[in-house]
Amino acid sequence: MRDQIDKLGVLLRLRRREVDRRAREAAIAAAAVQAAEAARDEAERLAAAARVKRDRALTERLAAPADAHIAAFCLSCEQRVHEAIEALRRAERAIAGAIERATAIRQHLRRAEARLEALSTQLHQAVARQRQAGERRAADDRVVSGALAWA
Repeated sequence: MRDQIDKLGVLLRLRRREVDRRAREAAIAAAAVQAAEAARDEAERLAAAARVKRDRALTERLAAPADAHIAAFCLSCEQRVHEAIEALRRAERAIAGAIERATAIRQHLRRAEARLEALSTQLHQAVARQRQAGERRAADDRVVSGALAWA
């Protein structure tokens, strides 16, 4: 019985380590989601700035439609808007991936916590059984020694 309790104790420590590791992974994943959201916010800000700059360039082009420099500037502004939109799409994909990973890690954490709880319950039951067996042996010893005293 004692060997079983010792083995369960070792397993319990290992499970606690696993839960701690999973909790750290979950915290890192949550930070990755926040970082991806910050990157998306920055991409949104850059896209809005590129659109404003493009709109100003188009307004200037309407004032001077034959100017080649303004036309080239409009083209570069349009390219920056497309690049900013693509960066925004990449940021959205990164957020989706980070959320997916964070969700999977949280599920692993919950499973590890459930295994830890089950093992802890198993250990407590084994200790209780051992204690009860010891109490029964002690009671039997008292009964036997009492019976011998009467004999």
